[in-house]
Amino acid sequence: MTGIVAGAMVAAGVPIALAGTHEPAATGTGRPGLLTTLDWENAADRTLPPTGWHKQYCCDKSLKVVTGPARDGEHAAQFTLDRGDPDVSSSTRSELSQPDQQAAGLERWYGFSIALATDWSPDRSSEIVSQWHQQSNNGSPPLALLTNNGHWKIDFRGEMIDLGAYRTGGWTDWVFHVAWRTDTSGVLEVWRDGDRVVSRTGRTHDDSAHSPYFKFGIYKWDWDGRPKPSDTSHRSMVYDALRIGDQRAGYASVAPGATVPQTPAPTATTAAPPPASDAGYTVVPATQKVMRNATSVAGTRTATLAGARNEFVSFQVVLAGGQERVTVAPGRPLTGTGGTIPNANVTLYREDYLTTRQASAGGRAVGAWPDALIPAVDRLYGQRRNAFPVDVPRGQNRVVFADVLVPRDQAAGGYDGSLTVTGSRGRAEVPIHLDVRGFTLPSTSSLRSLWSIGWSAGCDALYGSCDAWSSAANLQRAWRTNADFARLALDDRMTIANAQFQPPTAGAQRAAFDTYLLPLIKGTANTQLPGARLTTVAVDTRHLPDWKTVAEAGSFAGRAVTYDAHNCDEPGDRAAKWSACRNAVTGYKRTWPGLPNVMTADLADADRYDPQHAITDVITPVVDHLDESSGDQPAAYRAFTAKPGKEMWLYTSCDVSGCGGANERDAKFAQPWLDYTIDTQAAQNRAMGWLAYRYRASGELYYSTTQQLATAWTDQWGFGGNGDGTLFYPGTTSRIGGTTPIPLESLRMKMIRNGYQDYEYLRLADKAGHAAEARSVAGTLYPSTHAAAPAAAAIDTARAKLAALIGGSAPAPALTYDLTRAGSAITLKGADNTMTARLSRDDRNLHLTATVTDAAVLPSGAGRDGEVWNGDGIELMIDRNTTRPALVDPDDYHLLVSATNALTDERGSAAGWDRSWNAGATSQVSRTSTGYTVELTVPWSAIGGVPRTGSSFGLDLANNDTDSDQAAKPVSYDWAGLTRFAQPALWGTARVR
Repeated sequence: MTGIVAGAMVAAGVPIALAGTHEPAATGTGRPGLLTTLDWENAADRTLPPTGWHKQYCCDKSLKVVTGPARDGEHAAQFTLDRGDPDVSSSTRSELSQPDQQAAGLERWYGFSIALATDWSPDRSSEIVSQWHQQSNNGSPPLALLTNNGHWKIDFRGEMIDLGAYRTGGWTDWVFHVAWRTDTSGVLEVWRDGDRVVSRTGRTHDDSAHSPYFKFGIYKWDWDGRPKPSDTSHRSMVYDALRIGDQRAGYASVAPGATVPQTPAPTATTAAPPPASDAGYTVVPATQKVMRNATSVAGTRTATLAGARNEFVSFQVVLAGGQERVTVAPGRPLTGTGGTIPNANVTLYREDYLTTRQASAGGRAVGAWPDALIPAVDRLYGQRRNAFPVDVPRGQNRVVFADVLVPRDQAAGGYDGSLTVTGSRGRAEVPIHLDVRGFTLPSTSSLRSLWSIGWSAGCDALYGSCDAWSSAANLQRAWRTNADFARLALDDRMTIANAQFQPPTAGAQRAAFDTYLLPLIKGTANTQLPGARLTTVAVDTRHLPDWKTVAEAGSFAGRAVTYDAHNCDEPGDRAAKWSACRNAVTGYKRTWPGLPNVMTADLADADRYDPQHAITDVITPVVDHLDESSGDQPAAYRAFTAKPGKEMWLYTSCDVSGCGGANERDAKFAQPWLDYTIDTQAAQNRAMGWLAYRYRASGELYYSTTQQLATAWTDQWGFGGNGDGTLFYPGTTSRIGGTTPIPLESLRMKMIRNGYQDYEYLRLADKAGHAAEARSVAGTLYPSTHAAAPAAAAIDTARAKLAALIGGSAPAPALTYDLTRAGSAITLKGADNTMTARLSRDDRNLHLTATVTDAAVLPSGAGRDGEVWNGDGIELMIDRNTTRPALVDPDDYHLLVSATNALTDERGSAAGWDRSWNAGATSQVSRTSTGYTVELTVPWSAIGGVPRTGSSFGLDLANNDTDSDQAAKPVSYDWAGLTRFAQPALWGTARVR
C-alpha cells in the first residue's frame, strides 16, 4: 500500500515504521451513499471525543490525535490500553462508540485502516479492535474483529474465523459489508487489503428491533481484574480512514485511500454476486508447463488437492485467450470440519515467459516457456504487484500459479473453498477441494542444500548498481536484498548458503549480518514456514576467524561448511587441482578444526588423490555419474558415508545437456534427465527429492541461482542450456509495479520445493518402518536420473501411497456429492430395501427425488409435523454452517416425508429440533409396483439462501423401513452411516457445481 509516511507511536515511545508517501484525504466526492467520515482531518473531529461518538476510555493517554503515521491525509487516532487502566463500561477498554439506538434492518458498508504498533506481540489473550454490538449490553457482539496469538480473527455469531497472521508497523485496510438481518437474507462480506476473506449469507444477528452499533478501539476483557492469563501488559495502535455508508454505497465508497478490491465487490444494495459466466479457465496440476501459445489445454473445472500440515499444495489455472482485464483472487476460504484455512495462506502468481532462441537439448520446443512468477501481493513487503488484471490475447493463454500453505496445526479432513476469476467474460468461481493429511512436514528441510547467489548480483539487477560503499543506507540495502533472495528460497525449502553481502567482520558488517542474515540462520525470520532456518552456511575462507567466532556465538557452527569454488571445484583427475585444493583446505582446517569441506568430485577420484579423505567431507558427484548404479548409493559411497562426519550430496550440472559442446545433440541429451533448465518438463525439475532419497544422499549442491540475473528476462543461455545457474528474476518496479524492487521466484523453484516436500514423505514413510516400500515407490516413479519425467497423476498416486505408509495420515475419503442442475444418484441399501436418491437444483429450489424399492411399505400413520419417522419414509438433512458443529443449530434443517406423503419439517435450535419452523416445502408420493417414489421441493430461501457455485454445505439422506406393524421403531439407513442422525459434523458434503 502506498500513501504511508514513517512516524513514531506517541505513547510509550513505541516506534511504528511505515514506508511511502502521504495520500490526500478522500472526500465524499465519488463516494455515493457515504454517511460518516472520521479521518481526523476536520479540526472539529480532533476535539475528543468527536461529535456524535461516545467516549469509552479512561484517561487522556487512552486516545490521542497524532500527525504520523496516517493512512489518509495528515492525522489519525492513536488508541492505547494498559493493564491496570480503570474499567470503563464494566471492563478494560479504550474505544469510541456509535449511539446504541440503531434502526432495525440496516445495510451498512464500513471501511477503516489499522496500524498495529511494532510491539503488538502475540498474546494468548484476545483483544477486539472493532466490534458491532447488539443494543443490549448483555452477551458477546454478533460481529467483532480481533487479534489473538499473532493472528487476525473475526468472531461472527460465535464462529471464530482465522484470517492468518497480522503484521505490525504497517497499515491493514478493512472493508465490511453487512446486511443486518435476523432471517436468511442477511449478508456478511469482509475485505482485507483488497482481498475478500469472508463471504456469508444468512442471519447476521438476533435483535429484530435494532441493528448493531459500531465501536472501535481496543477492548481487552481479560484485563478487567479477573485472574486471566495474558502475555503482555500494553497495547497501542493507530486507526484512520473510517467511513460508513448505507445501502447505496459500495466498496469504493468506504475503502481507505485508493485500495482496489481484488475480489469483485458488489456496489448495489443487494448482496448478490456479479453475474456468473463462462469465464474461460481450466485447472491443471502444478507439475505441468503450459506454453504460451497452447490453445487447447486439457484440464478440469475444480482443483482437487491433498497435502500434509505445513506443506505447500499447488495447482495452476489456465486462462483462455480472448479475455481482457482478467483478475484471479482468493474467494471463499477453505473451510471444513476442522475449521478454516485463511485466504492469507493462499498466494497467487501470474506466470511470465522466457522466449528461448535455441533448445537446451535436442527435441525440446523453442518458444515462450513459463518460468517467472509475479505475485499478486509479494510476500516480502506486502505490496500489490501488477500480476492482475491481465489481458489474454486470442490464440494465447495466461497461467496463474496458486500456492496454499496448510497451517501446521490444521485438523485432518476435507476443506472446500474457491478462487474467483473476473474479466471481460464475467465472473466465475474455481472450486477448490483440499484433503489435509494427518501428519506434519518440518519447516526446515530434512534434505540439506547449498545454493549460491552472486554477492552483488541481486542489488545490481534490482537497482542498476549496488553502489554499496557510497552510503550506509546503500550498504543496508545490499544486505537486505541478499536476505530477500535467501528468505524466498527458504520458503521454497532451499538454502542460499552464501547470502552474506560481506563477511561478518566487526562493526557495520557484523551489525548488518545480525540484522539480516542471522534470523534466517536461527529460524526467527518472518518466513511463511514458521521457524524455517538455513540448513547450510558457506563461510568465506578468507575470514575464517571472524566466521568461527560468529558461528559459535550464533550456535550454527554445526551447519558451517567450506565450498572453495576457486581451488576445489570439480578437480576431476587433475593432480595439480587436487594439490591446490589440499593446500587450501588444510589451512582452513588448521584455523577451524572440524570444519567440513564440500568437494564436487567422484569418490573414485577422491580415493586416488585424497586417499585418507582428509579434505573430502561432503562428497558431491554429478547425477549422471551415478546413473548406472542401479538406483541406489554405490557400495563404495555407502562405506564412505558410514564414517563419522562424512556425507554424500548430489549435484545436477550442465552435463545433462552437453555443456554447449559439440555432442549436445547426441541422443543421450534428449533423455529426460534430472534437470533445472527452463525448457524441460516440470517433473524433471521436481526430481531431486525422489532421487536423493533413492541414492541415500543427504543434501544437494547447485553452483548459482543468479548467474545471468541481469538478462534473465531476455536471455539465459549459458553452458549449453537455458537457465543453467539462474533461478531468480529481477522484479524491478518498472516491470512488476510496487515501490520496492524484489527478487522473483521461478516455476522451477516451486518444482524443486515440491520435490523436497516429496522427500519428506519418503523420509516419514521410512521412519514409520516402510523403507523398502518407500524405495519401491520412488524407484517406480523415477527409475533413473535420466528417466525423470513421470506424469503429474503418477506423482500424486505415489504421494498417496506414501501417505498411507506413514500411517494415520490419509483420512478416509470425504463423503461428497456434486449437486448439479441435473443431479446424480445416491443409493442406500438396507436389509431388504433400496433407496436411490437424486438431488438437483435451480435458482429457486432444491429438488429431491427418492425411489424406494421395498416389498412391504408400512407408513407410520402420522400427519403433518408428526412422528413420520416411525414408519416407512425418507429424510433429508441440510447444514448451511460451513464450520459443521457437533450439535444442531439454527443453520441445520431436517425434512421427513412418509410413504403416505405426510411432511415433517424442523430446524435446529439451542434446545434441539424446532418443529414450529415451516420450510414452505412441497412433496408428492407415488406408489409403485415395487415400492414408492417421493418428490420433495424445498425453497432455497427457507434453508439459508441460494448457494453460490463452488460453495458446499452439509448433507445427509436416510431411508426409514419398517417391515412389521408390530415393530417398535423402523430400521434407518443413512448416507453418512450414523446411528444418531443429529450430528452435522459427521454428515457428508454437497458441493455445488
